[in-house]
Amino acid sequence: MSIFFLLAVAAGVYAWQQREVATAALQESESNYQAAIDQSVGSVRTFVDSYGDGEISNKMMKLLIAQAQKTLDGLPRDSDDMVAARTELFDVLSIANWSLGDFDAAEKFARIEITSADGLVKKDPSRAGWGRLLASGHGRLSEALRRKGDTAKAVDEGRIAVALSEALVAAHPGNEAVRLELIANCERAGLAATAAGLQDEAAGYLRRWIGLAEAEVARTPRDPAWRSSLATAHQQLGDTLALQRKFAAAAVEYRMAIAAFSELYENDAANLRYLHTLAASRTRVGDVLIREGDYATALAEYRTANELAKKLHREEPANFQWHMFLADTHQRLGEALLDGGSLDKADVEFRRFLDLIVEMRAQRANAATLFGLSVAYQKIGDVLFVTGDVAAAATAYLKSLEFAEQLQRVQPARPEWEKNRAMAHHRLGVTLEKQGDKGLAREHFKRCAAVDFNAFAWAPRSRVPANLTDDCRRQAGEP
Repeated sequence: MSIFFLLAVAAGVYAWQQREVATAALQESESNYQAAIDQSVGSVRTFVDSYGDGEISNKMMKLLIAQAQKTLDGLPRDSDDMVAARTELFDVLSIANWSLGDFDAAEKFARIEITSADGLVKKDPSRAGWGRLLASGHGRLSEALRRKGDTAKAVDEGRIAVALSEALVAAHPGNEAVRLELIANCERAGLAATAAGLQDEAAGYLRRWIGLAEAEVARTPRDPAWRSSLATAHQQLGDTLALQRKFAAAAVEYRMAIAAFSELYENDAANLRYLHTLAASRTRVGDVLIREGDYATALAEYRTANELAKKLHREEPANFQWHMFLADTHQRLGEALLDGGSLDKADVEFRRFLDLIVEMRAQRANAATLFGLSVAYQKIGDVLFVTGDVAAAATAYLKSLEFAEQLQRVQPARPEWEKNRAMAHHRLGVTLEKQGDKGLAREHFKRCAAVDFNAFAWAPRSRVPANLTDDCRRQAGEP
C-alpha cells in the first residue's frame, strides 16, 4: 500500500505546489503546458523517493485531493495529449481516495480513467503510455472493488488489467513503465484472487511477479527498487501459501524476504520502509510457526519483530503506521505466550497492545484503531477465559463486540473486520454457554453464522475454528 499512498501524495503535492505553473501554462500553447506538467511531475517524483509513510495527516490528504481535483477541472480538454494528462490525474485521484479509505470515490475515478484511456487507445493502440493508463485503470478498479467486498468483480478487473499489461509488455519490451505496470497489476490481481479464495490463481500471479522482478534485478542488479519489489513478492506469495495451509513453503518465502530486506536495510539504514518490511516478515514467520505449534520459536521471531518495531517508533514517533505496527507486535507476543501457557506474561502483552491502541485513537480516531480496540479486548478476554475468570472474559468479549459493531457501521466491507465481528459473537457464545446461559449463547452463535464474511480473509490476529461459520451453525443447532 505504501507506494500507492506515496503516489497519492505526489498527486496532491503536484496540485498544491504547481497550481500557479498550471494556470500560467493554460495561457500558453499546449506544448508548453504539457512541458510544465512533465517538469512538475518529475520534481514530485523526487519528493516521492524520499517521502516516509504516514507523515501527512488524513486532513491534509483530503485538502491535497481537493486541490488536485481543482487542477484537473482547469486542464484544457481539446487535444489527445491533454486528455492523457487528465487521465493521469484521474489515476492518482483514484490512488489518493483509496489510501484514505474512500473506496466509492476510488472506484469512481478508476472508472472515469478507464473510459478516458479506452478512448485514447482506440484512436492509437500503438501508444504505450495510453495503453498503460487503461491497464492501470482496470487495476485501480480491481483494488477499489476488492476493498468494497465485491471480490468476484475485483477478480475480473484484475484479470483484465494483467491481460492488457501482458500485451503491452509483449509489444513494448523495452518500456520500463509498462513492465512496472504489469508487476503492479500482478499484485492487484493476486490480492483480488486471494480475497475470493482463488489461492492457486493468486499464487500464479505472484509467481509471475517474482519472475518479472527477477528479470529486472538481472538487468540492473544494483537497483534497490527492483530488489525490494522481488522481496515483497516473496512475502505476498508466503501469505497466499499460508492461506493454503502450506506453512513450510510459506516460511521459505518469508525467509527469502527477510534475507533480501536485511541486505537492503544494511545498505540503506535511512530507509525505514525496508526496516518495516523486514520486521513484518519476521511477524509472518512467527504466524506460520504458531500455526505449526512451535510457540517457542514463534516467540523468538515476535521478539525480534518487536525490537525492530521499537526502533521504527523511536525514529519516527509520530508515524501512525509504525505506531500501529508496534502495537501489533505486542499482540503477537501475547499470542505466543498464551499458546505457550505463560498466561500472566500474555496478559501483560495484550494490555500493552490495548494501551498503544488507546494512545493512537486519541491522536487519530479512525477505523484501524477501532478494529485494534476490538481485537485487544478479545485477546484480554481469551486470557481471562483460560484462567477461569469467565465473567470477566464475558465483559471483555462484550466490549470487543461493541467496537466491532461500531466498525461495521463505519466501514462494513473489510473482510477481516467482519470476520472479527463474527468471532466476537462466537467468543460470547462459548462464554455464555460456560456460564449456563444456553439460550443467549445460541443467539450469539446464530448471529455469528449470519455474518457474511470472506472465510479467506488474512487475519492472523484471530484464533478461529477451521471453519468459523460452520462451527457457529453447529453450536446454534442449525443445519
